[in-house]
Amino acid sequence: MLVHTLGIEIDRHGVTATLIDRNAQLVAAHREDLRSGVRQAHGSIVDPAECASAAEFAISQVLDRGAIPPERIWGMGLVGPTGWIALDPAFRPLSPLRIATDPAPGEILEEIRLFLDAEPRAAAHLELLLSPKDYLRILWSGGIATDTTTAAHLDLLDRARPEWDPHLVEASPIPRQALPTVMDPEVPTGRVSEEGMRRTRLASGTWLVAGSLPLPAAMLAAGACRSGALYIELAPGSAPRAWRLGAAGEPSRERSVLPGIPLRSSPIGDSLPAPDGSEVAIIDFRARDADPSPIARWAESRGLEVRYSPFAGGPSAGGATLALLACGAFPRLESLYRKTIVPLESPPPG
Repeated sequence: MLVHTLGIEIDRHGVTATLIDRNAQLVAAHREDLRSGVRQAHGSIVDPAECASAAEFAISQVLDRGAIPPERIWGMGLVGPTGWIALDPAFRPLSPLRIATDPAPGEILEEIRLFLDAEPRAAAHLELLLSPKDYLRILWSGGIATDTTTAAHLDLLDRARPEWDPHLVEASPIPRQALPTVMDPEVPTGRVSEEGMRRTRLASGTWLVAGSLPLPAAMLAAGACRSGALYIELAPGSAPRAWRLGAAGEPSRERSVLPGIPLRSSPIGDSLPAPDGSEVAIIDFRARDADPSPIARWAESRGLEVRYSPFAGGPSAGGATLALLACGAFPRLESLYRKTIVPLESPPPG
């Protein structure tokens, strides 16, 4: 039987579903906008029911467009930004869904503290605090989990191992019992429940994978799987940003989706320095009309092998690629690397 995997990615403006096959080729994609809510400078506040409905509608659209029976879908990876939602013991929302982009250190914890101080009833009934993507996980599977990249940005994770630091948690406004279990991004966290089947049209036995923040997932889908790889992201209206995969054992703010290879979380910034230690530059962009040629020439002039992400010019399939890695379709990361990146001479049309 052919293996297909799904990905769900949340951002401040909408939800995107992607469907790929076992060769990491895009089969179908659909984006559903979030039309209500309050837009903010560094994120948004949305109705959790609307976010869930948008994700479920996006899933139904890729199933229809891909003409893939739900029974052929092995699992789904969840990708989303930092943020939070408070839930009561019945897992009903006590707060709106906060979607944050590039929060400052400690900003999320301070938001939670202010909310709990201002809402004593919510504080008294608080059962769980989850990120946006992990809220979808509990809706669809009943699983209570998060991943290491998301947990790290809550500033409560033990830097030496993927667990909550008891001393940091004790000093925070969040009770320890309100925090989910932390798992590596490519680890399955549970199967779709009967309620999840009803909401998503997915089949019984479909796995949900822990997932990650958008950047590590996009890097994985782009084929940035080697230590030293330079991942360059082109975004409309801003200068290129780049990240380099560090060597094993190198200190890192967030654990990578790649076992044993941490991701340097600081972008290189507006000007890209000489990529010491890098052998390949992988260029990625979402906008179809992006022009990658200037940055490609820059990378070539520094002796780098230049490649494009296979998903350049369209939606990233990071969540679906994580699920593909979890199901064992690529037993070695090197085989995923060789399969996903494409030569500079044949940029994806988008």
